Amino acid sequence: MPVKYVAVPNKIPNKPDDPPVYYPRLKSTGVIDLRQLAEDLAAESTISPIDVAAVIEGLLLKIPQYLEDGKIVHLGEFGRFYLSIQAEGSPDAESVSAAKIKRNRIHFRAGKLVQMMLKRVAYKKD
Repeated sequence: MPVKYVAVPNKIPNKPDDPPVYYPRLKSTGVIDLRQLAEDLAAESTISPIDVAAVIEGLLLKIPQYLEDGKIVHLGEFGRFYLSIQAEGSPDAESVSAAKIKRNRIHFRAGKLVQMMLKRVAYKKD
C-alpha cells in the first residue's frame, strides 16, 4: 500500500513577498501502539500477546541502558541505535572536557531489512 502525502506551502523567510513553494509532506495513517504490535506479532507466532509485550517492554528498558553505557545496540538486519554528541572545539587535547559537550542525540541507522523496504515504498498523493 502506498504511503500518502499532501502538498504543503512553505514561504521562504527572507523572501516574504514571493509566492509559496509547495513540498510533499507525508500523511500518517495512524499509530500502532505496544498492545497492537504485540497482538500482531503474537498472531504470527506461537507466543502469547502478553509474552510479546513483555519482551518489547524489556527492549524499551534495556536499549537506553546500553546506550548510556556507551554501547551501540545492533538489532541485526533491522538496524542499530547509537549516541552522538556535538561539542565546542578546543585548541589542544588537554582542554577537551565534558563541559564542552553541548548536545547529544540518539541515532538509528537502518539495516538491510529496513533499507530494502525503503527501496520498495511507493507514494500516493492524497
